[in-house]
Amino acid sequence: THYEDPSIIADSTWDMVVDWLAAGVDHGLADLFIQSNIPEHAELHLLLSMMTPIGWLERVPSYKDQQEK
Repeated sequence: THYEDPSIIADSTWDMVVDWLAAGVDHGLADLFIQSNIPEHAELHLLLSMMTPIGWLERVPSYKDQQEK
């Protein structure tokens, strides 16, 4: 990735769209959008990523070690 130069990322985004269309993605059936242009997309990811079942956490060794301390 090229975080220091956003123009490279923007160019890569359009290159990726061209690749998908060339691979056969039907633009009439598929909704293609740039996730970073939709703030709600990042907000939804943040909210959903905070929902981890406690059972999953209890199976993680580092979490168990932290709980024992």
